[in-house]
Amino acid sequence: MTSRSLSRIAQKAANIRHGKNRLGKTKAIELYFGSEYSSIEVAAEIISEQVYRAPSTIRRWIFEARKARGLTGE
Repeated sequence: MTSRSLSRIAQKAANIRHGKNRLGKTKAIELYFGSEYSSIEVAAEIISEQVYRAPSTIRRWIFEARKARGLTGE
């Protein structure tokens, strides 16, 4: 096998392994921006119950998404 084919195999395996997490992140971000919450903390707690991830993970995703959209603060 060439290094290129090994890389493709590894990439495919990573996509399979992380697919659920990527879907959860997408859903969490959609839920956050689709509703109004009193704070990011409250949003993380509520959304974590819907996407089955830890509130700290949801909080990190929210901060990343806000930063990517040029939003600052809470």
